[in-house]
Amino acid sequence: MTKVKMKTVLFFREGFFYPIEVKENEDLAVHAELNPGTLKIMDESGQKILWQPEAKTND
Repeated sequence: MTKVKMKTVLFFREGFFYPIEVKENEDLAVHAELNPGTLKIMDESGQKILWQPEAKTND
């Protein structure tokens, strides 16, 4: 049986954050869409932003 590689990431919301484990190659944008209010997702160390919403433009 093949073991799935997992990693811990930090989900940031207004006023707090929480860790979750995801598959190493998982699409974090999908997780963010399923968790409205997510401001950004960072690596476990809190040093690298892995996902953040795209800036909205005024067309």
